[in-house]
Amino acid sequence: MSGEFSRRRFLREGLGTAGFAAFAAQSASAVRAQSDTLRVESDGGGHAAYEFTVSGSVRQEDSGDHVRGNRVYGHVGPKRGTDTFSYSGRLTGFVLAGPATVYRNGNRLNTSGVAHPSGSVSGADFPAAQGTNTIRIESDGGGIAVYEFGVTDSLNQVDSGDQVRGGRGYGHVGPKRGTDEFRYAGDVSEFRLAGPATVFHNGSEVRPGSRGGGGGQQGGGQQDDDRGGQDGGGRVEHELCINAPNDRLYPYQFAVGGNIEKLDATEMANIDSDVVTVDAEDDIDHCSVNGFNRGEWNCYAFTGDLRAFSVPEQWMDKYNVRFDGRPVSARDLFTDKNPSEVPCGGGDRPDCDPVRNDVMLVLDRSGSMTEQTGKFNQAKTGAINLVGLLARNDRVGLVSFASGVSLDSGLTGNFGRVRSLARNLDARGDTNLGGGVARALNELRTNGRQNSKKVMVVLADGQHNTPGPNPVQVTRDAKSAGVRVMTIGIPQLTDRSQLRQMASDPVSDNFVEAETVEEINDAFDAIAQQICE
Repeated sequence: MSGEFSRRRFLREGLGTAGFAAFAAQSASAVRAQSDTLRVESDGGGHAAYEFTVSGSVRQEDSGDHVRGNRVYGHVGPKRGTDTFSYSGRLTGFVLAGPATVYRNGNRLNTSGVAHPSGSVSGADFPAAQGTNTIRIESDGGGIAVYEFGVTDSLNQVDSGDQVRGGRGYGHVGPKRGTDEFRYAGDVSEFRLAGPATVFHNGSEVRPGSRGGGGGQQGGGQQDDDRGGQDGGGRVEHELCINAPNDRLYPYQFAVGGNIEKLDATEMANIDSDVVTVDAEDDIDHCSVNGFNRGEWNCYAFTGDLRAFSVPEQWMDKYNVRFDGRPVSARDLFTDKNPSEVPCGGGDRPDCDPVRNDVMLVLDRSGSMTEQTGKFNQAKTGAINLVGLLARNDRVGLVSFASGVSLDSGLTGNFGRVRSLARNLDARGDTNLGGGVARALNELRTNGRQNSKKVMVVLADGQHNTPGPNPVQVTRDAKSAGVRVMTIGIPQLTDRSQLRQMASDPVSDNFVEAETVEEINDAFDAIAQQICE
């Protein structure tokens, strides 16, 4: 809209006099009943900053933060403990940097699963570079900006006052600390920045979306159209909701040009109903859905365009459909194309589509996974999110292990089923790591496709401690057979050297260690990016 602040000006100046006048002029239409709450709590140990956007309106319940329209910036810690907001609509973007935890409606929110707000720098915005490179973060003034990032090789700080742990850097700038600088080798695998600051790579400003990555639009520009929000890649996000009578199961199919996620009742801005299904039984690929409806609302968010939509001709007039909150006719959306045959266009990983990957996930579900609060749930969430990043022509399978080993799913293109199986795993027993990797290797050898890239992703926190095959020897056999072995070590890891020995060369690309529970999902994200390469 005209007069809308750019993100940078908003973060630097806050509302100010002109901003407040513009905000007040919009208040009559923008302020309405808030349906959800968002709470950001400091974990202690330093500054944490956040930015988020919503599709409706937002109101702060306390003071000290910047709210402009549907965008919010604030920080917590070390003195300010908690920030609370009420909002309506969907949470369309969130970035958090620093030690804090986010709760939505009292439940912990995994912010790694939410796209970056438009205008935010992400790891995808950094160019590929060789040799030694520099990253410089400069305060824009007006408040504290916090950052976190990871690189695939070495990382060193040029100045003082920041933290470097392996290939990860943490720190803040402003209002007193003006500039932080780092030298690194490899690639920038992840970058999170919240607050008024500018990022430079080898002396050039890093602009959100400059490489078609996760930054979204620069500043406060207009969206491509007036429907939905934006995902982290600057693409418009849409909502599609489907309802039918409760006298039978009514099938539907659709395919989109980007990615799809199913929404629950708390995320819906336009459905006034408590009956919004969140079951995982729909066959949801990253860009297509085969589902059924019987009286409830099935709601989805997706990026890209709606490429195909199909329901049975004889029942077409029985469906209620809403597209971005507006009622539409199923006949208007219907296409002659079969949604299951429509190419996706690559989703989040367009460069990977020409290459088929057969990926076996090997997850530790031993009793030690429950010894630290949230660890096992974060591990499952990370695995679920990794599956969502695979391309349409990839296949994935799941092995889990404790005292025994279970092939939960052989290699399949039914990503929704694998995510559902991972979500329902329980943890107890000892650690038969060798048996787990042996079972995964057998599946890749038996059912892996000819000419596919075969990948094994292993997550564990403990040392193999049961009778059975030696995990290092099994993975040595796997690597000799052309399988890429990628390992993830998580908090309370008892044998780092074992997982490093299991990983393929170069180890820096194929072994990732999460030092905190909160970093587990980041580790899976880093592994997902490496699968492409």
